[in-house]
Amino acid sequence: MYQVCGIPLFDDKEIIGVLVFGAQGRKIKWDSEATLERLGLHLGAEIRRKQLEQELEQLFDFAPDIIAISDFEGYFKKINPAASTILGYTDVELISKPFTDFLHPEEKGEGAIDRIKAQRAAGSVYFIEERYITRTGKLKWLAWTSQIMEDRGLIFSVGKDITERKNLEDLLHRTNSLARVGSWEIDVVAGTVYWSDVTKEIREVEPDFEPDIDTGISYFRSENERLTIRKRVDECIANGIPWDEELEILTFKGNPKWIRTIGQAEMLDGKCIRIFGSFQDIDARKRAELEAESVLRYLEESEKRYSELFHLSPLPMWVYDCDTLKFLDVNQTAMSHYGYGYEEFMDMTLKDIRPAEEIPAMEETVRLTREKGYHFYQGLFRHNKKNGEVIDVEIKSNIIDFKGRNAKVVVVHDITDRLKYFNAMEKQNKVLKEISWIQSHVVRAPLAKLMGLVTLLAKPSMQNKDKQNFLIANIEHCTAELDTIVREITEKSEKIK
Repeated sequence: MYQVCGIPLFDDKEIIGVLVFGAQGRKIKWDSEATLERLGLHLGAEIRRKQLEQELEQLFDFAPDIIAISDFEGYFKKINPAASTILGYTDVELISKPFTDFLHPEEKGEGAIDRIKAQRAAGSVYFIEERYITRTGKLKWLAWTSQIMEDRGLIFSVGKDITERKNLEDLLHRTNSLARVGSWEIDVVAGTVYWSDVTKEIREVEPDFEPDIDTGISYFRSENERLTIRKRVDECIANGIPWDEELEILTFKGNPKWIRTIGQAEMLDGKCIRIFGSFQDIDARKRAELEAESVLRYLEESEKRYSELFHLSPLPMWVYDCDTLKFLDVNQTAMSHYGYGYEEFMDMTLKDIRPAEEIPAMEETVRLTREKGYHFYQGLFRHNKKNGEVIDVEIKSNIIDFKGRNAKVVVVHDITDRLKYFNAMEKQNKVLKEISWIQSHVVRAPLAKLMGLVTLLAKPSMQNKDKQNFLIANIEHCTAELDTIVREITEKSEKIK
C-alpha cells in the first residue's frame, strides 16, 4: 500500500509547483502542518530565485551590448561575451588588465582613472563616450552608462558600440569644416576603400561600385597627375603628411573633370591606420578659372588680343582706374549680369556697386594693395546690381597698363548660389544632428521602460487584474511619451525640406 503527501510550493501566494513524498508499506507521520507549509514557502521562494538567476544570466550572456562590473581601480571584475565580440579580446585578457590598457592613446592622456574619481564624486550615475582599440588595431567608440555602488566598491556599466554613428558624425563634421561635397576613406589596416554616394556620382560609377586604391588612382587623367596623387597617398600613409590638390580625372564613363582632393591621416602609435578626406567637383569653377587666367595672360600680350578675349569672356570683367576707382571698360557679360549699360558703367566707380556698409573695407583693401604693390589680388566681396539685388562674388584682379593709365583688370565669379547652398547644408546638418541626438538619447529611456513593462506583463505572476492595470497604465504613459518624441522628430524633419 502506498501513502503519498503533497506539499504546495508558493511564491508570493502563487502556486508554482507541488513537492510529492511517497512511501510503501508504512505510515508517514508529520510533526506539524505548519512545518510543511513553511517548507513549501521556503522551497517555492528558492525555486523562483533560481529561475530569476537563470533569466538574468541569459540576459547577461546574450545581450548585444557590453555589460560589465568593475572596481574603483579600473579592473573589470566580470564582463559578458559581447565585450569579446566587440573588442576582440578574450574575457581573461579583459579582466587581467585595467581597462585603460585598451583605451585609445588620446583617451589615456586625459587620465582615465582620475575621470572615474571625478565622476564618482559628481554622482552615482554617469554617461561617457570613449575610444577603444580592438585586438586587430581598429578603433571602437563605446558609450558607457554606469551606476556606482560606493558601499560595495563596484561600478555596474552597460557599454554600447556607437562606432558607426561616430564615424558618420566625424565624416559629417569634416565635410562641413572642409567644405567638401564628396568624401572618401582608406582603411590602411584592412586595405578597404570607402567612397560616399556623392563621390561615386562625381566618378560616374554605379551606387554598388566597390572601389580600390589602384583603380581610383588609375582614372586620374594624365601620367603626371597619377604620379602626383600616388605620391601624396604614399607620403600620407608613411609620414602622416596631408594634401590638398586640384587635379583632372577621367570619370569611369570617360568624361574629363576637374576635382579638388583633400586628404589627411589618422595615426596610432606613430603608424597610419586610415586616411580620409574630400573629393569635390570643381570642374565648372576650374574651367572658368583657367579661362580667366588665359584671358589675363593674353591681356599682357597685346591690347588687341585683350579686347577680343575681354569682351567675349563668359565671366563678368571690367577695368578700373587704380587712382580714381572709375570704370574704364566693361565687357558684355558684366553689363548683362549687373544690369547697367556701358555708358552707365563709365559714369560710375567701384563704390557705386558696393553696399554702403562695405565701402570702408573696400577702400582699405585698395589702399593696402597699392601700398604693398600687389600685382595680383583675389578675394570675396558683395556687390549691388542695378535692380537692388546684393550678390556674393569672388574676384581676381591684376595690374595692367590701360591706354597709359595705371589700371586693374578684374574677373568676377558670382558665388551667391553656392554660398546659399552651403548655408542650407549647414542648417540641414544642424537639424540632422538634433534628430540623431534625440534618437540616441531621448528615445532610449521610454523604449527601455516599455520593453521592461511588456516583459513583466507576460510573466505568470502578473496575471492579477490590479497589477495588469498598473502595468498597462505605465505602458500607455510610455507610448504617449514616445509619441511626443516622434512628433518632435517629425517637426524637426519638416525643417529639412
